[in-house]
Amino acid sequence: MPPTRKYVGLELGGSKSSRTAVVVLDCYPQDKKVFVSALHSRLQASDDQSGDEILLELLNKFEAKTIAVNAPLSFAPCVQCRLSCPGVEKCTVPQVAWMREEMDRNKLGLPSPYTQRAADILLRGQWRKEFSEIPLEDTMGAGRAPLASRMNYLQRHIRCKNLLEVNPRLALANFQDEFEISARELRRYREIEDGVEQRTAILERINLLPRDERVAKLFLYNSDLIRLAKDLSAFDAFINALVAMYADFGLAQNAAYDESWGVLAVPVRRPRRRQILVSGDYS
Repeated sequence: MPPTRKYVGLELGGSKSSRTAVVVLDCYPQDKKVFVSALHSRLQASDDQSGDEILLELLNKFEAKTIAVNAPLSFAPCVQCRLSCPGVEKCTVPQVAWMREEMDRNKLGLPSPYTQRAADILLRGQWRKEFSEIPLEDTMGAGRAPLASRMNYLQRHIRCKNLLEVNPRLALANFQDEFEISARELRRYREIEDGVEQRTAILERINLLPRDERVAKLFLYNSDLIRLAKDLSAFDAFINALVAMYADFGLAQNAAYDESWGVLAVPVRRPRRRQILVSGDYS
């Protein structure tokens, strides 16, 4: 039985920005406890190393069980398609056909499968109805396309092959009942003016989970809580790591489409707050 399992959350920024953050959760199965063991924020290039070299060196030293990242792990279907294109309206590629049907069902017009994936369509349809606070930014749109390209490069060099794509805002919305997160906190935790206050309240609630024999209790030291609350990128990386742990214990699921189109891990929603179950196989 391994003494620990490491779950890494990665909030990826542009290669020349300082938004990249990494948070590591260490789970001790025998003691049923979880701690933040590492928190690295504002990762960027130095005088003698590129930002990618620094990030890869950091990620590969952890020997993580799972790495969860807020960046596209797959491209829009048209990007790598080599078929003769009949146009979006007549395309028979299963992913594009599903996207077209889903958009039509929600009366949203036609998809643009050269910028959008299945997850982008759900963010405009099914998930948008449930969580209006989720931002709409296409996989290959102006903001996300550079991240998709950077992540495509990083994937080839990350030794951990169990990678999950996570949307931290969507994840937090699904955690809302579990951790009794208020609508105000969910709506304002990213705000400049009072975001730190809202993030602090969310982290304090996550840290107050009750303890029993079935629970892996998360212990946030006050210094870690303060750092996570003050740094939005680090906070998002923490949420990503939390989803990685939930997924390992069967408490997260893929979005409602074919996994061959890409996996977006979403925590299982619960009608009331529940503990972090640790009934998984630790062998």
